[in-house]
Amino acid sequence: MEENSKILRLRVLLCFLKSNAEDCTVTGISRTLGEEKYSVSRAVSSLEKDGYINRDDVRNPIITEKGYIAAQKYSERLEITLNHLLYEGVDIESAKRDAFYWALYCSDSTMEAVRATEERYRRCLLRQHQHEERQQSAAVFHGQHLSARQRQPRPSI
Repeated sequence: MEENSKILRLRVLLCFLKSNAEDCTVTGISRTLGEEKYSVSRAVSSLEKDGYINRDDVRNPIITEKGYIAAQKYSERLEITLNHLLYEGVDIESAKRDAFYWALYCSDSTMEAVRATEERYRRCLLRQHQHEERQQSAAVFHGQHLSARQRQPRPSI
């Protein structure tokens, strides 16, 4: 159960990062996440206790600078992890669920290794894409060149 509450805290914190201020109420977040209001309320209270959320205005809590920095970190970790899991062939639902655990529990060194692997993969894809574009450009150029040559009448002998 504690595992689920940590994941919910992370999901709530990310809502504060990615949602409009109007949607960052307990009701709005519970609707967005499909969670019970009491669970979201507990998560918001826990985030407030840890200094990630400011609830001076109880009905409209806001993310603190500490919360923003943490949310940015976990958002990046989630994106990297999700991309990695999908690339490795994990189905989308499992990848989404597991990415939260990776984001929360992987060490910084493990996340750096995954990040580096993803970066190498992206560079490889970019080089492959650039190579294919050059091949297509060359084929178009040669095709146009040949067709122009074919249209010219042969000189008479």
